[in-house]
Amino acid sequence: MIHVPEAINFIKIVEQTRPLVAICGFEQGDKNQYGNKFGGETRLVYNFTEAVDYLIKFPKTTAYLMRRCPEINLDVLFEKLDRTLFSWIGLSIYLLEIKSEEKLLIYQDIVASADDDYSLLPYSYRVFGNLYFATKVSIEFGGKSFEDIRPYLKNLKREDEILLNLTGLQAHYSWKTPIRYKPDVYKKELKFLKKNWLLILSRWPRFIAFLKLCFFRIFFFASKLFSKI
Repeated sequence: MIHVPEAINFIKIVEQTRPLVAICGFEQGDKNQYGNKFGGETRLVYNFTEAVDYLIKFPKTTAYLMRRCPEINLDVLFEKLDRTLFSWIGLSIYLLEIKSEEKLLIYQDIVASADDDYSLLPYSYRVFGNLYFATKVSIEFGGKSFEDIRPYLKNLKREDEILLNLTGLQAHYSWKTPIRYKPDVYKKELKFLKKNWLLILSRWPRFIAFLKLCFFRIFFFASKLFSKI
């Protein structure tokens, strides 16, 4: 959902400052508790590493604007990022890297909020593991060393696919969050869990997450059962 007055102001500032990439404030949640709440004033970021950390903070397509650069062939990089669901992040990183004179605009006010059905997920939690890959590939594609930059990216985590699977299923069953998977995604996540269940025992955080999932699932089905009595 777009907040029109703030969106108009955001576009005006973009036109005035002409950044290569711009990010506006975005929020979601039953109490708007999640989002890329930047704080401070509207600002331009020229430092590449700082810009990357902003780009990966809360990747929501609605919050991003990127200037077209038809003179640059992005086909090869796009193919590498295809199906990660974070190609726009990778392309932004690459363009800011090779066009070092360009900048990122941070517009701190909330311009957009999630739609009412944001909590019904058409994708798996496991997709968030692709952000690390997209960031790494894009930085290296531009010629910089990812290993040199990685320590300064506070918002970048190397996610465990199995742990993400367990976390997503926890959210699906939990009464603490409105997050639910669409039926087809839910079936795929259960199938993935059954296929990889032995790997849960190989790492303590996975096992703890599995125990939490069991608790949430028992409570979920028990509450449904008692609601019919």
